[in-house]
Amino acid sequence: MRNGTYNLTRISKINLSTDEIVSAFKEPERISIGEYSWTITDYQKFDSKTENLPFDFHFAYLVKYEDDGSVKTLDDKQPIQKETYEQNLIKAQSPFIFIPEYSGIVFLHVWNQIEFATFANRIKELILKKTGTFFKDCEIEPVSDLKSFLGSLKDIDSIFEISGRVNPPNPSFGHLWRSLKEYLEKRNLNELIIKEKTYSQKIISRLQTLIQNLLDKKGNIEDIDPNSIDIADAMILMAIDGHGNGKIKGKKGDKKITIKTNDRAINFNFEIEPEPKKLFMLSNELYSEIKQSRHMDH
Repeated sequence: MRNGTYNLTRISKINLSTDEIVSAFKEPERISIGEYSWTITDYQKFDSKTENLPFDFHFAYLVKYEDDGSVKTLDDKQPIQKETYEQNLIKAQSPFIFIPEYSGIVFLHVWNQIEFATFANRIKELILKKTGTFFKDCEIEPVSDLKSFLGSLKDIDSIFEISGRVNPPNPSFGHLWRSLKEYLEKRNLNELIIKEKTYSQKIISRLQTLIQNLLDKKGNIEDIDPNSIDIADAMILMAIDGHGNGKIKGKKGDKKITIKTNDRAINFNFEIEPEPKKLFMLSNELYSEIKQSRHMDH
């Protein structure tokens, strides 16, 4: 059985319910982009009560296909190839699961066919075509690896710019960026864009210390007052947890370095034709560990 790379992501729902998202998977629309069409197939719901699982989850495939395509076949009577034309010829497909408990979507990365941005954009377009776009939106972002991000952060001597975008989390949030989550709620915001920049001095940031504490599991993270964390630092932490994207620009000597949260997505290897429950159990284990280690709550 061949394996492929699966990515852990979160979907931020803006005026969308879980039922609306599930409906877009269960009774899918079709969209056309260039020479290919896209839809969702083979939807299945797995109920936690009847399936003896910790949470409900949903399984399906994102499918890329040609309305009219051709395949080469071998002629039985002569040793020659011939073209056979077929309708709705599948070009690529990505199995995925949706776990509402974590607002989590885990999907197969199909090289040169269904890569991260393509998957996120097509799922978003299919959901919004089903639900309508009037005051509704969603974003799919990766859950980033803390250790990899910290390693890049340690490789710079100074920070001169922090920027990014975050969307309201649902249903979970991290303790360290609780104040930013509450700010979004207080202001009734669907999106917040932040940019800090300096030319003469370096930006003072606690990110390195905060991330190191999370990784070391030393001290009580819950004792840190979220209101003491600067808004740009909270934004980066929120983006790392999958609720936006962030970017840090700094210097090492005279060399400029850019660190992006989205470049450090958590991924793992699993079967390209997965057994849904096994894919769920591994994904649930990863999301659960992230929730615990990053002090996330509902």
